[in-house]
Amino acid sequence: MQVPGACGIICSECEAFKATKANDTEKLAELAKSWGSTENPLTAEDMRCNGCMSEIVFKNALNCGVRGCAKEHKVSHCGECSEFACQKLNDLWKGYKLNPSDMMKNLDKAQ
Repeated sequence: MQVPGACGIICSECEAFKATKANDTEKLAELAKSWGSTENPLTAEDMRCNGCMSEIVFKNALNCGVRGCAKEHKVSHCGECSEFACQKLNDLWKGYKLNPSDMMKNLDKAQ
């Protein structure tokens, strides 16, 4: 089953999501080392994630403006929002070099 993030990224395809589901602490530690930096060190616990709209979220996703906005609007993903597709969402897609049409398709499938 695919688990979409608020923005249309498929959370269930993420290595942190998969390792969390498998309770693979070794993989989570490996991801923490490769995804972290001196300025933003990460631990295996920081990597645990059940998808960005869940209560167990990758540390860096906690500050995602799109995630926060979806929570404020009380929607499970942006495709359910009356303001879809807003500038905040389009800016995120552009910043991560994501294809907006692919992300919209992912959100359409989640409905």
